[in-house]
Amino acid sequence: MTGVDMVHVAYADVGLVTSHLKSGKLRGLAVTSAGRSAAVPELPTVAEAGVPDYASGTWYGVLAPAGTPAPIVARRARQVGQGDPRRRDQART
Repeated sequence: MTGVDMVHVAYADVGLVTSHLKSGKLRGLAVTSAGRSAAVPELPTVAEAGVPDYASGTWYGVLAPAGTPAPIVARRARQVGQGDPRRRDQART
């Protein structure tokens, strides 16, 4: 989108990243979410940084091997839905 040549470095630990940002070991350019992060509110969003049409999404899946018995799949779907009350209606078997 911008023609910038860069290296993506994925960090799994948000705490580690924010501590490196705050210490000056890393320089943050922007966050990919629609709004600023509470952890690093000084970082602009990608849109605020000059890429107005930027959109990023995340997809997570919970999978089971083919042939997993339906009662097990149903139980796991219920358990996943119990994690966040706003998502209960999205748990599918």
